[in-house]
Amino acid sequence: MKFVLHHYRPGRFDPRKGYERFARSQSLPVRRRLWPVWVAAAIVALVAFGAYGWFKTRLTTLSADTVARTYTLADSTRVVLAPGASISWRGSYDRQVSMTGRAYFEIRHDDRHPFTVVGTHFLVSDLGTRFEIVDGVGQTRVLVTEGAVRFAGAQSRQSVELRQGMEAVLKHNEACPRLLATPNTNHAVWATHRFHFDRTPLRRVLDDLEAYYDVRLRTTAPDQLLTGDFTADSLQTLIKVIEQAMDVEIEVHPL
Repeated sequence: MKFVLHHYRPGRFDPRKGYERFARSQSLPVRRRLWPVWVAAAIVALVAFGAYGWFKTRLTTLSADTVARTYTLADSTRVVLAPGASISWRGSYDRQVSMTGRAYFEIRHDDRHPFTVVGTHFLVSDLGTRFEIVDGVGQTRVLVTEGAVRFAGAQSRQSVELRQGMEAVLKHNEACPRLLATPNTNHAVWATHRFHFDRTPLRRVLDDLEAYYDVRLRTTAPDQLLTGDFTADSLQTLIKVIEQAMDVEIEVHPL
């Protein structure tokens, strides 16, 4: 009673708080409500679980709009995307990407973690290489400029192995890719900016230059053979080099 009288204030006495102060002064146990701690722990756990689930399903997309874009991935793999192309992956980057459109890959090789490119109709696994993939309407084409890849149908998993200078096409209504008899490594010049010719008829050389520079070219010696590697710089400079090396004349006409 003395305790109550001592702590009483008109309109302010709180029995619970008064008891707690009394209990502390007498070294008595104080009852505390622990449920807010458990609630807080549960909230933290739910937030952590939700964040983990979001991270595992988060979609990362790299794309190119109207011009080609070059990206360097976390493992130092370099990817060049043609206009309208994209690559993507979910969660953390694990050297497996999905792609649409046209892309050129320079893979940082890792024996323990092969690099894989997946499309709706195809699967390409890196064996240590540089390669181009064109995922087009009705077919997918793969060209290897260095190293080797395994190119398979997504459903059948029937595959072919492509090495440097080889090219194959997978029709989307077929099970297995087929090798092209006359591969053309210059299909990837849009990304590499280098032409490679090995005893190539001049007419085919000009076809490749026309496609890259968007012009029309004519020559008086279409059957002469050209061997060499050329940087895709000025068209006029390149034509002068070829004319002098082969003793021919080449005419340039705008489209």
